[in-house]
Amino acid sequence: TSLSHLWTPLNGPYLTRCMASNMGSTICLRPTLLVRINPSFPRLLRPSLMPISTSPPGRPKDSGSPSEDAASGGLEEFKKRIKLGPNLGEFVKASGQPLPPSAMCSPSLKRVPGEHLRLPEWLKRDIPCGGNYTKLAKDLRGLKLHTVCEEARCPNIGECWTGGKETVPTATIMIMGDTCTRGCRFCSVKTSLKPPPLDPEEPVRTATAVGQWNVGYIVITSVDRDDLADGGAAHFAETGSLARAWTFSQYL
Repeated sequence: TSLSHLWTPLNGPYLTRCMASNMGSTICLRPTLLVRINPSFPRLLRPSLMPISTSPPGRPKDSGSPSEDAASGGLEEFKKRIKLGPNLGEFVKASGQPLPPSAMCSPSLKRVPGEHLRLPEWLKRDIPCGGNYTKLAKDLRGLKLHTVCEEARCPNIGECWTGGKETVPTATIMIMGDTCTRGCRFCSVKTSLKPPPLDPEEPVRTATAVGQWNVGYIVITSVDRDDLADGGAAHFAETGSLARAWTFSQYL
């Protein structure tokens, strides 16, 4: 009768899952899995899972197979390599330089009576308004165009559209509608499996906006349109060709 899936202890805290088969009068064990367990685990095994002897009375047991010796030797070699390897101190090194104020944080959040807990400065953004921002927003509404800056609720929209002393204004137009067929959880753009059809006049309106805006960079991006056979490639190519014809000093 064939025996299968016997569990026999090996080297104390290890168990070897063996496949046993009856070959004449000899029982051959082949280890198939090595599992690390608690040394007291064998005492908790049910009687049906306790180790059994397969040798006839008075006959000495066979020594471990070559595969068992190789597994044991490999484990010991691995332990030596771990012991002689680098420690945590070699990876963590103190620079000795003080942190900038933006990288420092208060060690505690104890509230003082009458004092309000303030948010760090790097977490705050000014409300965008006036200047180039107002013009871009007005043109987008008039031309019925969309931008990923607004649809994705980017907090840096004021810095990009307005620019600064060291940066030039940048505008981003999102074509092929404002509804995406993907459902990325990190994005705030609207999603739908069946978005509205493409607007054939959108490439012309996009080129018109490119010619009107006084910005240094214009980025054309799009939603994903998996509902279209070409994914909107033809629409994107037409928009890029018309917009480039209206580009003068801007980088597109």
